[in-house]
Amino acid sequence: MKFGILITPGSHSRALVKKAEALGFDSAFFIDSPAIFGDPFVSMAAAAVQTERIALAVGVTNPLTRSAPVTASSIAALNVLAPGRVLLGIGVGDSATQAMGQRRATLAELETFVAQVRSLLKGEETEVSLSTGEAIVRFLNRSRPWFNLEDPVPVYVASSAPKGLHQAGRIADAAILGGLTDPGLLEACRSYLDEGAKEVGRRAADLEIVITPSVYVTEQTPTFEHLREVLGPKSLAPTRNFSRMANQSESVTPQLRDQMAAVSEAYKARDDYQGDPNRRHLDTYRGYLTELKDWQRSLITKAVLQATSIAGTVDQCREKIEMLQEHGVGHIILSPLPQLLEETMEAFGRDILPPFKN
Repeated sequence: MKFGILITPGSHSRALVKKAEALGFDSAFFIDSPAIFGDPFVSMAAAAVQTERIALAVGVTNPLTRSAPVTASSIAALNVLAPGRVLLGIGVGDSATQAMGQRRATLAELETFVAQVRSLLKGEETEVSLSTGEAIVRFLNRSRPWFNLEDPVPVYVASSAPKGLHQAGRIADAAILGGLTDPGLLEACRSYLDEGAKEVGRRAADLEIVITPSVYVTEQTPTFEHLREVLGPKSLAPTRNFSRMANQSESVTPQLRDQMAAVSEAYKARDDYQGDPNRRHLDTYRGYLTELKDWQRSLITKAVLQATSIAGTVDQCREKIEMLQEHGVGHIILSPLPQLLEETMEAFGRDILPPFKN
């Protein structure tokens, strides 16, 4: 089992990644949400020169906010600073696009983007779509000190829907399933990954399965009310994203299915926005991932938290991780509230990681 941390990029990132490496973590994933947090590539570069072992990943970028040549250039340049330690996470966009009032990318756009970036990272001439139309692009300086095109960069594809998971099974080196810890939903996701993988002659077992659950560690069993406050802001997004999957899966309990649907419906109901439509996204993403708003509190139930988190005492967290391992998860990216990240990774590194690393 691999363990990583999910970081909101900023001036604090370098020290956090350095500490994570010392604590035995395998990876650091940097959120790419330009209107909310700092730039992931800047923070990854700063962390690269301060570390020696830990993998550094964009978690995740998308085809709309960065073009394929710009993304490939940033990744190839980072690969010079941290050779063989760079990972590229890609999805259709969520907070990265919608917090700026943009749409998500289509699955076709994502697949084209992945193919173009991979081609450029091989040093090949690649036809890409730019603002002026189609163009042939190739790195004209294909070696150090500018770029490292020799060490391969694995592509991690994030998805939460059947068609996207099927696509990830075909094109990804690893699949990111977000903050998902429910065994029934995990099995449903694996079935779609497996279908896609079979199309290209491989199995879902050949893909690394990555999750980014909300996390909280305590000395005593915490109350539900406390867990709701420290996990809720990070549990809403995966609950909403996987609600359709839950509705289609017979392995999900009716209680969880209904409560995940309630979260999805609550967000749809807020589509009746009374303010300036050009500023709606500014209100929607204020406090994103850091605080629970009043209208969201009732949506967070015990079942929702159980399905999206690893939380409780050391023994409870270990038991949950063992269950996830049995269901094919190979890489857990800790995603606590940003303000709790340092103390959470210290608790994990000290008390939880050692048995899984030996």
